[in-house]
Amino acid sequence: MSGPRVLVVDDSEAVLAYARAALSGAYTVETASDGVEALERLAQAVPAVVLLDLSMPRMGGDEVVARMRADRRWREVPIIIISSEADRARKLIGLGETSYLPKPLDPVSLAPRLEAVLAQAERRRAASGLAVLAFQIGDTRAALPLDGVLLVTHQPATKRVVSRGLTSDLFELQGRLVLVVDLARALRVAHQRSAVDRAMIVVRHEDLLVGLSADRVEDPVEVAAEALVRRDQLVGKDPLLLHRTVLALVREPTGALAVLDPAALLNNRLTHRLRSTLAGVSA
Repeated sequence: MSGPRVLVVDDSEAVLAYARAALSGAYTVETASDGVEALERLAQAVPAVVLLDLSMPRMGGDEVVARMRADRRWREVPIIIISSEADRARKLIGLGETSYLPKPLDPVSLAPRLEAVLAQAERRRAASGLAVLAFQIGDTRAALPLDGVLLVTHQPATKRVVSRGLTSDLFELQGRLVLVVDLARALRVAHQRSAVDRAMIVVRHEDLLVGLSADRVEDPVEVAAEALVRRDQLVGKDPLLLHRTVLALVREPTGALAVLDPAALLNNRLTHRLRSTLAGVSA
């Protein structure tokens, strides 16, 4: 069973094993054995919450908190410090969404604290705005949440690979492969620009990099909360939006702009439904 992603950071394998056993039924649990590894994990995929020890080799929890709160990608991620060093932990409380639970871990207190922290984070997101990056493919305009966008670059040369009967276009970025999703084909539209004049939007989703070829990419904008209709507000109102392809709608003077869920770009079934979803949004 998958659920909200929880990153547990501790140099004790016993603590990590305990956390995996206690949380795996309701959460997707990832682990790191020190602060350096924790930052590496954060760079790969942003978790819903971090459970953090303080005294660790290479980099302690204090430094992890400082770096997370200084980085736009992670500053809003809730942190629960799990430590026997109460005085040291209390100095960090209040640095963003940072709270404290004493060691040894108590499952009776851990589960409700996690639920409360995640619920508070969801309320905070609902009350705040959303930074988005709008783009256009052919005559279709949509957007992506900015926190998932790694970079925007000129369209690179791609290599076509056939595996198990499936055809994929790939390119290499800083030693990692990027899977190119052909949204133009899914939307049944023709690009307005030649390949050499297009932009490539590289999106990070969990451990994967996904590329979208776009005719035009707009400057990022911060959308105020009152101009957003989030996915949980759409459920039950329009069945076209129940396919998990849209995170939110942005109210604009000319209509609604759909903010796509990056996860949908990796699911062929969902990607093929984008055309009808976006048509339903603009109708």
